[in-house]
Amino acid sequence: MDAFDADALIYASAPGHEQGRRVAALFSKAPGERAGVGSALLVPELLRKPLCDGHPDAVRELAALLARLDLRPVDRATAMIATVLAARYRLRSADAIHLATAIAIGAHRFITSNTRDFPQTITEIDVTYPGDLPEIALRRPGGEDPVDGVPDLLARFLARDAGHQQLVVVRVLVPDGRDHGQGDRPLVQVPGSRGTAW
Repeated sequence: MDAFDADALIYASAPGHEQGRRVAALFSKAPGERAGVGSALLVPELLRKPLCDGHPDAVRELAALLARLDLRPVDRATAMIATVLAARYRLRSADAIHLATAIAIGAHRFITSNTRDFPQTITEIDVTYPGDLPEIALRRPGGEDPVDGVPDLLARFLARDAGHQQLVVVRVLVPDGRDHGQGDRPLVQVPGSRGTAW
């Protein structure tokens, strides 16, 4: 099972990016199935900038990749592992959380383009750079994306009046392992609607 760092997914969403094509190929092997795992921290790391900059196509591409990952919450155990990793490898907190999530889940490799912060001398997991992945030619028949799974609701939100700031709700349920009697529910409600966005 593969775990992903944010930078590798950003490159995978960029059409024609040489290293990104190699990462995107991991998502095209079994359309509709999970392509790997990652920290729920990937959601704001990947979507904040294109949302702020008004780039709906980039949001669609990145959301499609996120939809194919099993996103895990940062729980106490992951935080403790991240703390040890941050100290051992002098990582920033977010980087340590991504690496700790991969290790805690039992991923076989951690895919990142960040050679400076994630040297292959890290012993807890196989650190793999996109350049080390096999070169696979991706077909885009009829202009289709190499990944699928963009929720229809997200597409409708992005299709709204692009000239105005939009509220985009990406469904991310982060269970905390406790039962509050409420079950899983969206994290955000859309003001003025009849309930949640989902």
